Amino acid sequence: MPYRLITIGREFGCGSGELGQRLAESLGWKLFDRELIDEIARTAELDPNACRRTDERLDSWLHRIGKGLWNAAGEKGPALVPDQSLDAEGMAVLTRRVIEDLAAAGQCVIVGRGGNYLLRERRDAFHVFLYAPRAWRIRRLQGQGFDLAAAAALVDRKDHERLAYIRRHFNEAWPEPHLCHLMLNAALGPDALAATVLAALGRGKSVPSGQ
Repeated sequence: MPYRLITIGREFGCGSGELGQRLAESLGWKLFDRELIDEIARTAELDPNACRRTDERLDSWLHRIGKGLWNAAGEKGPALVPDQSLDAEGMAVLTRRVIEDLAAAGQCVIVGRGGNYLLRERRDAFHVFLYAPRAWRIRRLQGQGFDLAAAAALVDRKDHERLAYIRRHFNEAWPEPHLCHLMLNAALGPDALAATVLAALGRGKSVPSGQ
């Protein structure tokens, strides 16, 4: 069965959005990275900013306890945290539904949000994971205007959030090599990364024999 969709898992700061854009343009497919948030907001008729705030996050333990008490209370009385707005748990449920719908339609590149875990049983899904040395990712963020301390803190925080997100919603290790077709070092550069993925899909340029 030919591949109809690609998922890209990633450590923070690896340029997964750029790789996704290159692959989508090369294949004539749709990219869903930040676009996934807009799709969720449109489908669920929600404020896109509220979706962004809860994207790939976990609710605090106090919020989860309060929400559980509120749901358990029903009509008997109020809970500690009577918050009916979109939270991270609700966003994760919406994300799962939209990713499954996108996968069914095919011809798309889905970045992050546990796509390779969620779509592991789909034979038409090709799963990529990007990693890179921590120091390389920090330097990349510095090139985008972050100072050293802020870049280091952001890399560590976002990686921790992604690990926690996968553990919470899939009860799996992060990253999980057995759920990936390719694990690529982002330090190779976007051209080499895109060429490698396309070649693995059988969509790259052929190399003359003997070279």
